[in-house]
Amino acid sequence: AMRTAASTQEMLEMDHPSSSSSTWMICFTHLPHPLCGYYASLLEGIPIRPFKYIQGGNEEGVTVNMTAPVLTGITPSDGPFCQTSFIVRFFVPLAFQDNPPIPLSSLDLNVERWDSPTYFAVREFSGFASDTNVAQEGAALAASVDAAGFTISSTPKDEVYIIAQYNSPFDITGRVNEVWLPISINDTSRLNVA
Repeated sequence: AMRTAASTQEMLEMDHPSSSSSTWMICFTHLPHPLCGYYASLLEGIPIRPFKYIQGGNEEGVTVNMTAPVLTGITPSDGPFCQTSFIVRFFVPLAFQDNPPIPLSSLDLNVERWDSPTYFAVREFSGFASDTNVAQEGAALAASVDAAGFTISSTPKDEVYIIAQYNSPFDITGRVNEVWLPISINDTSRLNVA
């Protein structure tokens, strides 16, 4: 990870998943207002589809090891009658990066490749991710990005931000989450390698 000081109390991490390409298994959903929050997306069962995939829900019937983090990309609705979009990403283990098992069509999963460097400002937070703390942490990170003079961009799927979760849903304590904001890096000399 690369870092640059955003303030004396906080660091911005500029993450770039890989200097080469990376492969993710993704699923999409759209939730209408008022069920448009991050927590509601979890209740809709979005994470269940990738879980079924790793348990052998693929054409090869292969069990795939779980990886972390699980990413949830969020594109908020534009108004009270619009839908919020969620994209859940599961990093395909290194053994399957070049040739991931093909998901069963009933799971409605797709393969996504990140082929070029993508930079994110990252802010870590603890506990269970919820609509309240996701919004608070995202706003605090956006303020830090702005104060540091970076420009917020968007992901290839136009997500406004991404939530990264590193723990099993069964872990009650010691939870690690991050909010990621995609940023533009025109001058990498501004970054310091940590």
